[in-house]
Amino acid sequence: VQELIKSALDPVIEQRLQARSDNPTEALLSIRVMDPACGSGHFLLAAARRLAEKLAQLRSNESGQEGAVRPQDYRHALREVVARCIFGVDRDPMAIELARTALWLEGFEEGRPLSFLDHHLQVGDALLGLTDLKALELGIAKDAFKPLSGDDKEVCKQLAKVNSAALKQLASERKSQQARLQLEDIQGLAQLRAIEALPESSTSEIEAKAQAYTRYLQTARTSHLAAAADTLLGAYLLPKTEGNAKTIPTTTTLVLTLQGSTLQTDQQAALAAAQAACEQARVFHWPLAFPQVFAQGGFDCVLGNPPWERIKLQEEEFFATRHREVAEARNKAERAQRIQWLSEGMLARHLY
Repeated sequence: VQELIKSALDPVIEQRLQARSDNPTEALLSIRVMDPACGSGHFLLAAARRLAEKLAQLRSNESGQEGAVRPQDYRHALREVVARCIFGVDRDPMAIELARTALWLEGFEEGRPLSFLDHHLQVGDALLGLTDLKALELGIAKDAFKPLSGDDKEVCKQLAKVNSAALKQLASERKSQQARLQLEDIQGLAQLRAIEALPESSTSEIEAKAQAYTRYLQTARTSHLAAAADTLLGAYLLPKTEGNAKTIPTTTTLVLTLQGSTLQTDQQAALAAAQAACEQARVFHWPLAFPQVFAQGGFDCVLGNPPWERIKLQEEEFFATRHREVAEARNKAERAQRIQWLSEGMLARHLY
């Protein structure tokens, strides 16, 4: 964990402090750290501690009290960092509960309530969902209707044909600027920013913030952007069979949903099926989950486990389509010799 913090977060801290040397404390608090598979929050805790240490030290230096940081100053800095800088996602609701509890315990200040973290720690599949809402402008790709295991090939063929016609129409309308697709939720973004700015000094203020966020979620989850994003993902997730062919969304449904137009009965059924499939799969649309972060360009630091898998090179398979002279060697020793010749550019000279 510490090695990851050194290699991923420390450079971001130094870069931000250099860029905003006029206000270093605000520079630190403007850093947004994300763990897209946070589990119980080990990486997030380490990041919060690192940022809090730096923040407390800066404030100590600014006040002329250079030296050791007082414990209460560190804990206050940690609470601020947790509230403003730390974000996490996990597919397991229990993991999010554990991460939230860990951050609560770490950032506890005597006499103050536990911070509101629901809008920073969210449940969802970080690998399944949109990362850029501009993808909605392109409609639903033809790959969504490729037959998979259990799909009816004829149904997929018909859906792909209908979708292809809709894609051509969308491309034509975009070229002539007839298709005006609204990809920003300015009102929702302002609402969430206002929620983030609400005070958290008492339990009543925390409760008010929680209620405000609940109201925001109810609005955000029924927005035309959320419905359109689910329509796009639903086209991939839903099984294409003869029984539910009419409940598979195509680009026409996506565009009408995005425009806020009235849907026909079949299109309404397709939208509902897509939303249900996305909810079951815990689809996570990043710009809709964290609009306040994406409005500022995204996260500054993303933490995660490095890949531990070891890849073993199979020499015969690797060289079979590249250099058959190596693959057809009689044994391992001869193959190693030929690889050596190949690396020296002398394979053909030795063989022929």
